[in-house]
Amino acid sequence: IISSSSSSSSSSSSSKEQAHNKELEEEWLKWINDYLTILNEQQQQLERGDGGEDGGEDWVLSWRRGLFEANPRIVLRNYVAQQVISEAETGNTSGLERLYK
Repeated sequence: IISSSSSSSSSSSSSKEQAHNKELEEEWLKWINDYLTILNEQQQQLERGDGGEDGGEDWVLSWRRGLFEANPRIVLRNYVAQQVISEAETGNTSGLERLYK
């Protein structure tokens, strides 16, 4: 049996939940609108052929350069590292030499 205090408690928690959901929805919509604004600006720059805020440099080239600067050229895979470690433990360092090339 649900008492009136439980009912009012669930009503207030429901009200809090609705307020929280509304706040999250507003934050999400703001983020989406900001993102769409950025995409539109980039599309316009691409169509005009200018670089916009970066002093005339093509934004695509700037974006790609940022990706290459932030990410490694080669990623050592765990299984390869383990093979080389296992070989080195037995005295075979040829795997290490291959990795350093």
